[in-house]
Amino acid sequence: MYMVIYLSPADYHRFHSPAIHTGDYRRHIVGYLSPVKPSHVNKHKDVFKNNERVNIFGRWAQGFYFESAVGATNVGSIKLDFDEEVLTNKPVPKYPYYEDKNYVSSLCAEKAGPFNKYLAQADFESESFKPDGSISFEKNEMTGRFEMGSTVVLIFEADNKTSLKVSEGKKLWLGEEIVAHEE
Repeated sequence: MYMVIYLSPADYHRFHSPAIHTGDYRRHIVGYLSPVKPSHVNKHKDVFKNNERVNIFGRWAQGFYFESAVGATNVGSIKLDFDEEVLTNKPVPKYPYYEDKNYVSSLCAEKAGPFNKYLAQADFESESFKPDGSISFEKNEMTGRFEMGSTVVLIFEADNKTSLKVSEGKKLWLGEEIVAHEE
């Protein structure tokens, strides 16, 4: 499942964990700062691929969890409360245009990565899978902020009993349930 949450300049600019999950790996991708307003994104399909963003890869109760804080025009400053090493909106980005950080100490750097051997080794089905160093987030915990409005993209594994509880264009509120799971 996926969800794109647009934050207009008039919205609250902090982002919170939508569920209990972990952060195992971070990739900061230096990029452009195009507008993320839905009317612009509908005409320019590569905005989320090309804009500066900070991606967090991890797990939640149903498997893989991914969160991307996407910068926008005049909003390249993305701050993470749990990782002060992330420095976005640099005036002259340096090559190689991305910076990675592995929070999981049990995986060496060459085996870690967003979709490399890290995912192959992860036993998402196991209740006991909690690698050393992964960061745990509680539901509604503040995880970061933008210096103005922008966008958060969520991509997560879900079974066929899980559905989104929000509809397109609906304003979200802190603590509001966005995913329903039928028993």
